[in-house]
Amino acid sequence: MDNQKIESTNYTVTNEDGSFPFTNILSNVRSKTFRSTSNSAWRLTIDLGFQDKVNTLALFAPLGETLGITREATIKLQADNVSVWTSPDLSIDLSLTSDDRLIYFLDDTLELNYRFWSLYIDDPSNPNAYISFAYAYMGDYTTTALRNVSNGFRWTTNDRSRVSKSMDGTPYFDTKTKYDSFESLEYGYLLNNDRLLLEGLYDRVGISNWMPIALDPEGKTTAGDIEQLTRLARFSVPLNRNHKIAEYYSMSFSLEEVI
Repeated sequence: MDNQKIESTNYTVTNEDGSFPFTNILSNVRSKTFRSTSNSAWRLTIDLGFQDKVNTLALFAPLGETLGITREATIKLQADNVSVWTSPDLSIDLSLTSDDRLIYFLDDTLELNYRFWSLYIDDPSNPNAYISFAYAYMGDYTTTALRNVSNGFRWTTNDRSRVSKSMDGTPYFDTKTKYDSFESLEYGYLLNNDRLLLEGLYDRVGISNWMPIALDPEGKTTAGDIEQLTRLARFSVPLNRNHKIAEYYSMSFSLEEVI
């Protein structure tokens, strides 16, 4: 998901806390957060300038933390060709099923083209008295014909905390944020079109840009829970491709969650 349609010049938000502005979510530092000034009737609206699709919504908390949104919140993805939200042409009710992220894919076959897209959150039971998150994505997704990576990848939780001991053996800890990495991710047999698609993705983002990426969009390894293996991550090593036969390739890559 590397086609972010929230830009610095095309959005408006309500109830913004100036100490935690919405511009934080557009930075390359995930630990920066956005906060609203209240926990009710908050809205983000983007103006695409013309009728177009938004088929993916993603919200992420700072790594190792939780979203400042409760599971009782009313969450709506809405769209229209005028920025009036009393009765929008499209309104989809969403439910928060994870404490640290929200992932939603629209049916890409539907012709849902609108100029204005909006995220609405009303969370009056939120004990924090505000709504907060570290990253928001509204845009498109790219997917291969072969939807899931092959069996046998390696999933590691990394902890770079340092431990030192005093003369008497008392341990002291310099605690760091844990993050996950995924190695030996592979597509065993890809047709040429899928190879070109992945190469285009890597050419756009390289190893220095991060994006929401779904490793298991059909929930085959996580009992249908696409959120568990949808991460805010970057390519950690160059893309590797091996020619198999005729127009078939295998491709392997590794990912690392961003902090």
